[in-house]
Amino acid sequence: GMAIAAVLLGVVSTALAIVLEAATAAGVSFWAALDPDVLEFVSGTRVVEAWTARLVVWLVLAALVVAIMRPGRIPVLRRATLGAEGAALQAFVLFAAMGALAMTAPLGGHAASHAPRGLLAGSDTVHVLCMCTWLGGLVMLVLAVPLTAGALLPRDAAPLLATIVGRFSRMALIVVTLLLVSGIVNSVVLVASFDALVETAYGRLVLAKIALFGALISFGAFNQRRMLPQLRAVAARGEPPGRAAAVLRRSLALEIGFAVVVLGVTSVLVATQPAVTA
Repeated sequence: GMAIAAVLLGVVSTALAIVLEAATAAGVSFWAALDPDVLEFVSGTRVVEAWTARLVVWLVLAALVVAIMRPGRIPVLRRATLGAEGAALQAFVLFAAMGALAMTAPLGGHAASHAPRGLLAGSDTVHVLCMCTWLGGLVMLVLAVPLTAGALLPRDAAPLLATIVGRFSRMALIVVTLLLVSGIVNSVVLVASFDALVETAYGRLVLAKIALFGALISFGAFNQRRMLPQLRAVAARGEPPGRAAAVLRRSLALEIGFAVVVLGVTSVLVATQPAVTA
């Protein structure tokens, strides 16, 4: 269900973005931008070409999700090999589509118009993939994992939560490191000087993003150093997760909220002229 909702949101939001870009470029309303002539007006721009490619990839993902989740398909635990009912091929197409989605971000952003393009494109792609992995994992921890834990006996829920949160924390450490490295690369290239951090709109947005990112890391550190040990202690005693799980969910929800704000700042950042150009 969550996969279908994600794909639908991806298709709808990308299509709306193309229409809104047409409305902005032509100086007309959203409804007037639905005119094919207005859409044709922006169809050759770099941004719309990247978003059109993204829309195609979303449609491929939609077809793949429908194929995987078709009625009557029974999940079976087995070793996946090439040709084994298409399991390995579907996984390859799925990950390839995710990588293609991430690559549309630099194609429609500053990486496509600033040097060194190869470095910025690679850094942007890693940045997008890592942020999606982190935020997607948080959403799964808040929404999907409690549903699974609720279907178990209370004494079995705590070990499940402790194991999943522990694995996510290890993965998040790697993801956050890559986010920091790729973010530093982008900032060094596109801001270019310390003075530009405070003297340009782009630089100030970078500072705002750094501050919000710091808050995100603090939430993650709290969950890893305080909540995870509590969950493990509860699991070792054979008790239901109770209050520890409730506090963890609230902390994760706050982390998701800050992540959404970071995405909002990033969207403005992408649409702002880089400090190195200004």
